[in-house]
Amino acid sequence: MTLNSRNIGLGIVGALIFGALLFVTFRTDPVPVDLIEATRGPMQVTINADGQTQIRDIYDVSTPISGTALRAPVEVGDMVTAGETVVAVVERGAPELLDLRSRVQAEAAVREAQAG
Repeated sequence: MTLNSRNIGLGIVGALIFGALLFVTFRTDPVPVDLIEATRGPMQVTINADGQTQIRDIYDVSTPISGTALRAPVEVGDMVTAGETVVAVVERGAPELLDLRSRVQAEAAVREAQAG
């Protein structure tokens, strides 16, 4: 039993094919990335950090009506002017039914206002 060059060549080709199949089978999948061209321009630096507020006076805000307080229409850092800037919006809730006692009180308040 002698090995000729044809058998050696087929063995090498078979080993290469087997090695290529092993490589394709066990390789990791490539990770998708975003590519962008690097250009020169002004440098922009942002700082993301948590801040801490210092409150001197605490005020309770109440309304004579029932409702839902909506998100504040102002953002952090917006300028606020006294008497002009709206900082809270309350959406009116569904009207409540009056029981007999509350109805009598409401009618008395109306008559008092008309008399005044």
